[in-house]
Amino acid sequence: MQNPRILLIEDTDSVREVLTRQLEVLGASVTALADGDQVKRELDKTRYDLVIADLHLPNCSGFDIARFANAKNCKVILLSGDTQAATRDDFLTAQFDQVLLKPVTLQNLKNMLLKHGLISNDDPIIANTNLDRTDSKAAINLRALEEQMGHLDDVALQMLARFPEMMRPLVQKISDPAAKHDQKDLEYITHSLKSAARSAGAMILGDMVERVQEQAMRDIYDRAQIDALLTEFARVEIELNELCKGKVAIS
Repeated sequence: MQNPRILLIEDTDSVREVLTRQLEVLGASVTALADGDQVKRELDKTRYDLVIADLHLPNCSGFDIARFANAKNCKVILLSGDTQAATRDDFLTAQFDQVLLKPVTLQNLKNMLLKHGLISNDDPIIANTNLDRTDSKAAINLRALEEQMGHLDDVALQMLARFPEMMRPLVQKISDPAAKHDQKDLEYITHSLKSAARSAGAMILGDMVERVQEQAMRDIYDRAQIDALLTEFARVEIELNELCKGKVAIS
C-alpha cells in the first residue's frame, strides 16, 4: 500500500509533531488532532487505513476512539506509557489492534506499519554518522533522538528548536506552588511533560518528571525534586539551542 491514510490523536503538541514527522517520513498521509472532539466526525467523512490514539485525551478517551474506529472497520493502535497495557483486561476488551509504548522509535513505528500491511519498504532506518553520542550524562540523548526522528535534517532541527517553548508552560505549571493542591491536574501535566521531554531526547528530564508523576499519584509534592527538574530543564534548553543553532523554528 502506498501512502496510507492515518488519523493521529495526541494531545501533547511536541509528541504529536514528532509522530506526524515519523509517519510522514515512512510515507503516510497524516491528519493530526489534539483531542477527541472531532474524531467521530473525521471517521464519518474520511476513510482511514489506521487510527493511532493516546489513551488520555481531553473530551474523549482512547477507549472511545477504539469503539469509533472499530465501527468503521478501521484498525486502531493505542499509544501508552504503561508497559503492562497490552495484557490488561480493559485494553484487551477495547479491541485495540496493537499497543505502542512511548516514546515510539521510528523503527518500531515502521515495524507496526509493516505488520499491518500499510507499507512495503522494509529497509533499515539509517541514523546520522556525524553526531557524537558518547556523553551519557548529556541532557539530550542523541541516540534516543535519532531512534525517534531518524536523520536529523533541517526540518527535524527546526521542529526541535520549538521544543523548549512548547515544554516551558508545562514546567511552569509543575513548579507553581498551587500545583500541589490539585493532584489530578498535576498527574495530567506530568504525563504530558514526560512524553514531551522523551520526544525531544531529554531522557533524564523525562525520568525526573516520571518520578514527580509517581509522587503526585501518592499525593506527594517534593519541592526539592521540582527544583532539580527545573535545573535539568535549563540544561535541556541549552543543549537543544546548541543542537539547533541557526535553525529557525517552524511555527
